[in-house]
Amino acid sequence: MDKNLTYFLEQVKNIFRKDKLERELQEVEAECLLQPQDFRLKIRLGELYFKKRDLQKGITLFREVAEAFIQESFFLKAIAVYKNIIRMAPGSVEFNEKLAELYSQLGMQQDSINQYLIVIHFYQNRNEREKVLETAKKMVQVDPQDVQNRMRLAEIYYNQGLQEEALKEYEKIGSELKGQGGKQLGLLIDVLEKIFFRRSKDKNLLKEICILSLKNHKPETVLKKIEKYKLTEEEDFKKIHEKAREMLEYDQQKEKDVKPT
Repeated sequence: MDKNLTYFLEQVKNIFRKDKLERELQEVEAECLLQPQDFRLKIRLGELYFKKRDLQKGITLFREVAEAFIQESFFLKAIAVYKNIIRMAPGSVEFNEKLAELYSQLGMQQDSINQYLIVIHFYQNRNEREKVLETAKKMVQVDPQDVQNRMRLAEIYYNQGLQEEALKEYEKIGSELKGQGGKQLGLLIDVLEKIFFRRSKDKNLLKEICILSLKNHKPETVLKKIEKYKLTEEEDFKKIHEKAREMLEYDQQKEKDVKPT
């Protein structure tokens, strides 16, 4: 088929599609005026606005429907509407945040946190630091026991130059992890490392990290730390260094013993 004819036929199809869309849009708008409480009609009208690429009208109508659902405690229906807005108009992060709030109300903490993470990432890409921090605080409130999210908050504090706030958050996390009796030993060491990075002259803290690292069976890490800070002959670290070396030598010997000859 001739290329010009193909192009002409495609243009004709597009005209018919647009004409059909406009007619349906007018019909549904008229029905909505007659039945203003019919949410199904409003949702259909919103879909037609989105098809027409009239995003503002589509978002406004869907928001109105979602808010009505929330007032009537139809939270799952409101969630479905917000998801449709996000699908039709990517980047509408205010609705990711609304989803996060609804998920939190329904006790769906992880879903709520996932939505807040999307919002945080969005604002970070635009360097909107205040909104990043505000959203991170809301995320932590969803599940205050979620250590990973609290560590994210602490890092956000640090990256925004709020050193004291970052340190306080890490110290609170560290204190709570210590209260668990070593259940999350690796995570506790990681938190203490972050505190030490900001308090690098605190030898007592370094000693605590070394002792916990031995308990976590990381003798090589301990040796490197003590040697890095030239503390091999200092009384508080000498025995720890010797113990780490013994553990490492034992591990190396054990590895040799199990190798086939």
